[in-house]
Amino acid sequence: MLSLRDFALILIVVFIWGTNFVAIRWGIDEMPPMFFTSLRFFMVVLPVIFFIKPPKIEWWKTLGVGLFVCTVQFGILFLAIELGLRAGLASLLMQAQVLFTIILSFLIFKERLSYIQFVGILLAFIGFGFFYKLRAEGGLPILPLLLALLAAFSWSCGNMIYKIAGDANRFHLTIYASLVPILPMLFLSFYIEDVQLVSMLKSITMKGWLSLAYNSYLSTIVAYTLWASLLGRFPAGVITPFALLIPIFGMLAAWALLGETITGSEAIASLLIGVGILISVMHSTINRQLQKLT
Repeated sequence: MLSLRDFALILIVVFIWGTNFVAIRWGIDEMPPMFFTSLRFFMVVLPVIFFIKPPKIEWWKTLGVGLFVCTVQFGILFLAIELGLRAGLASLLMQAQVLFTIILSFLIFKERLSYIQFVGILLAFIGFGFFYKLRAEGGLPILPLLLALLAAFSWSCGNMIYKIAGDANRFHLTIYASLVPILPMLFLSFYIEDVQLVSMLKSITMKGWLSLAYNSYLSTIVAYTLWASLLGRFPAGVITPFALLIPIFGMLAAWALLGETITGSEAIASLLIGVGILISVMHSTINRQLQKLT
């Protein structure tokens, strides 16, 4: 049973993760995506790694999480936002990782996919399809939207490695995996984004540094530690559905701080996605209630 304190901690975490998309927008306004990715994870690693032990797993698992979760996911997400993806919508589209994780678990680990989950996945993908059609008709290039889905898929691939890692400390694994993108993304930034390190660092304003601090310390270290502690004390089925509040906080923050709006048609598409993901996550509870009714 969740106490008021536990519920408050959950709200703090999803609030941080939702509003983090606004912080990403502010960071991308001042730094190119690859450089932002490298500096973000450098700040994640720098204070923490000296105080925790490496995860007790094979090196390739840490490398895999670093590649899929840290490097590809965030590099592509930051690129999508630079190309015009609105921060609020990015917070919604990234939740596709839930659907991809369920599908990959079915394909790789042969986990059972219930009819209710299938309905939820189908409903969410109808929402994505409807939403993408609306965005294409509205003149926004489709590339940023596809990149967001690719970032979500990369996240779900990382989830598969987390699953293979078993009982390894996920926080320790995440911190050591954060080493992976730092140098590769920095070198790519030098050659592709033509970044001059000293001049770039000097050009970052207080707003940019606050964005980096929010991404690195609050979103990664503080929020992830709280979330991991909650998952350690309660079943995943109790805690995980609250992640659906992330795009709500994300869209509200983007509206309040960035002036982003969402049309009625986009709201319907978003609702389809949200309901589909909720059904997919809560399928066991829904199935039990249906059995009681019959």
